[in-house]
Amino acid sequence: AYKENRLKNIPNEEKSLEKIFDEKKLIEKATKEGKHFIIYASSKSCYYCKKMDKEVLSLDEVKNKINEDYIFVKIDVDNMKLPFGLKKYFKGMTPTFFVLTNSGELLNTYPGAWVKKDYLEILKENL
Repeated sequence: AYKENRLKNIPNEEKSLEKIFDEKKLIEKATKEGKHFIIYASSKSCYYCKKMDKEVLSLDEVKNKINEDYIFVKIDVDNMKLPFGLKKYFKGMTPTFFVLTNSGELLNTYPGAWVKKDYLEILKENL
């Protein structure tokens, strides 16, 4: 009942196979570019996701660091499946950031919203 109530004011979206990421292509890209993954589990109804998007992820310093070292994949967990079998590690809290190797193996999980300084530290500690 919680999920239905939470989504009450959000228009329904069509769900299709295109909303599932091709993990093999993602791994090929990450391997070729020598990057890790950040999988960002978010939700349209998540206040702290919007706060992270606006106050941290939109900053040039953060975007540059992500683009330099990571393949960034944002997933709306209400409409898409988490790739790489991350569902078993997802505790239902948005935002959650999963850091994976370029072969799709989970390194770390970071639930919650972060300030710029802390988020940059997360990016550094996973290289």
